Amino acid sequence: MLPSHPIRNETGVTNVLMKPIDQAEKPAMLIEYEPRDFRDVNRTKIDKANAIIAEYETQGLRLTLRQLYYQFVARDLIPNTQKEYKKLGDLINHARLAGLVSWEAIEDRTRTLNQWTIHSTVDEELARLAHGYTIDRWQDQL
Repeated sequence: MLPSHPIRNETGVTNVLMKPIDQAEKPAMLIEYEPRDFRDVNRTKIDKANAIIAEYETQGLRLTLRQLYYQFVARDLIPNTQKEYKKLGDLINHARLAGLVSWEAIEDRTRTLNQWTIHSTVDEELARLAHGYTIDRWQDQL
């Protein structure tokens, strides 16, 4: 079970770890990758999620999925269980794919971007590989 004592204020739950939105960023477009029909109860949850997201975006903050989940719990929209957390995560993922929730609206701060190293010539790449090459001097030792 997830922690049951979120920090509350007059609008619900807050978290000091919320990341401010860069004011230069523009709102993301909603793109429908997978057409999908949602049951009324799930469509209502998506609408409430978008309302909560918008509320925090007006304050210059971007939520994580966990913070969105605790907003739902604090507002008595869903119970505080691991099952409900997973269901909300799945719903938000499907809503993103259906073009109903912005991909930039919720962020995952635990993932990092892997960048490719690009060299302008083959010689640069070969020099980099040669610099990092070593022989295992212990391979034939008993």
